[in-house]
Amino acid sequence: MTDVSARARWPRSPSWLALLAVPLLALGLTGCAPDGPTVLVLGDSITAEVHASPEASYWLAQTTTHVDWAGTLFMSSPCNGLQAVRQLKYVPDVVIINYAGNHGSFTQNCMNGETGKALVDRYLADIGAIGRLLKNGHTRISLVGAPARQERHVNSEDVYNAMAGFAHDHHLTFIDGGAYITPGRVMSRTGPCLRRETGQYCGAAGPGRNYIRDEALVHLCPGPIDVYGRCDYYSSGAVRLAIQFQAAIDQAVKPRP
Repeated sequence: MTDVSARARWPRSPSWLALLAVPLLALGLTGCAPDGPTVLVLGDSITAEVHASPEASYWLAQTTTHVDWAGTLFMSSPCNGLQAVRQLKYVPDVVIINYAGNHGSFTQNCMNGETGKALVDRYLADIGAIGRLLKNGHTRISLVGAPARQERHVNSEDVYNAMAGFAHDHHLTFIDGGAYITPGRVMSRTGPCLRRETGQYCGAAGPGRNYIRDEALVHLCPGPIDVYGRCDYYSSGAVRLAIQFQAAIDQAVKPRP
């Protein structure tokens, strides 16, 4: 049974209710270019938790004109992101690529169950194909590595390291998505509250500490999530990953010719 203090919940004011009225996870790509600078996010269920968290997505929206989450699907892989990019009807300003190491997809499965080196090779091949499609002289790209996960997700660290190496070799930006969740790739269910987490938004895991992961140290919600990444509790982990998404947006670079 998940032991999460009621203090981890975020009270929903009318402004939050208005935000929640927007669909939490787009299942199809937009048919026309959104107004203003656009960030396309390609990712899996951990990525979806940022979108589904009102606090994380709202905070991210304060500094970014438009974030398109249509390339984010529960339990997905870079091949799903590649499919999304192939269907784009507009040119994004920035693309964030954030995958944890799944070897299959919940829907729209385009993997062959690869594991080990075959999984890493497949990830790099699909990320490379995404980069080639986005080499248009305008779009900037950042790769965001997922927070560290339990040993049973053994391929996750291999994928993280391979993505970092790929970004280095191809002169792209790499951001550690776990910088405030698994600093130094060390896993913990709790962490010190962020400076922005004050008052009732701090202390669910004890004085000065918040829950930043689930009990299995896989997802970011203190409790269970659904296939849209929705969480019934305030998710400090989602906010921490959103901070790194903002860094990825700010530091993204164009692929070299």
